[in-house]
Amino acid sequence: TKYSAKLAVLCPLLSEFFLAGEKVLIFGNSVVMLRLVERFLLRRGWLHRPILGPVPPRLRDRYVREFNAPGSNVFAMVVSTKAGGQGLNLTAASKVVLLDPSYSPAADRQAQDRAFRMGQTRDVDCYRIVASGTIEESVAKRAAWKESAARGVLEGSTERRLFRGMPGVANKQGSLWGMVNLLKTPLGFDPEEGDEGGGGPLGEGVGGCGGG
Repeated sequence: TKYSAKLAVLCPLLSEFFLAGEKVLIFGNSVVMLRLVERFLLRRGWLHRPILGPVPPRLRDRYVREFNAPGSNVFAMVVSTKAGGQGLNLTAASKVVLLDPSYSPAADRQAQDRAFRMGQTRDVDCYRIVASGTIEESVAKRAAWKESAARGVLEGSTERRLFRGMPGVANKQGSLWGMVNLLKTPLGFDPEEGDEGGGGPLGEGVGGCGGG
């Protein structure tokens, strides 16, 4: 965990879940990062099962059964958001960790719902880990904007403005897109002092690391 901020955040979370007897789903878009998480789990002696792109369907079925079996000591499932974010029923878990955000909020919602399926009898908590001051923060904010827009259309709700426009560009007021917005330094972020203002590349603070 010394060289990975995400593992430094993930470690105490998993320790808390393990001591409480909870099972956890760990989702991520990067298979390389998920392999590192697997190595971390192995070093801790926590039994897990992977569902990644290279894992054949017959093994996936077996891993799901082992994870959901009553009395199973499989603590975690390490799952690729794209490979295992849909169609699986993993109701033995009551904790979900999203290691990185997806451009499509629907993909992350589908991943969360692997634990929140028919047969689930407990509350399901979801934890998102987003690296502040990086492109991940921009991705998370775009996902927040998409969900806000969807609620406005589908539910008729009044949503607050989440983002600022591109200063000095008259035809880009409120724009979320383009390399200028994508790569600009988060507002109020000082690489040497950390994020004091809570702002991001596109406006007000949305994202960060937290649970719920």
